[in-house]
Amino acid sequence: MNRKDLFLKAISTMLHSWGGDTPPEAYWTLTELIEWYEAEYGVQLDIPEIEENYEWAEAVVNAIRNDGNMNEDLNRFNQLI
Repeated sequence: MNRKDLFLKAISTMLHSWGGDTPPEAYWTLTELIEWYEAEYGVQLDIPEIEENYEWAEAVVNAIRNDGNMNEDLNRFNQLI
């Protein structure tokens, strides 16, 4: 992925910008992004069974971050969080 940092930043914004609890629709969207990401990059992310909570979402972000499709821009994202 050319700009993985921007992809992860968009996921983070989708999950954490609600001013309260993350709505179920954000988690549903995340599952669709997982399906796309795995198909696009030919990877199987090591993530737990879906749960609509912060811990599951963070596990997804960490799985994407550490899936081996790294780039130099990822360091910038890691510095932001």
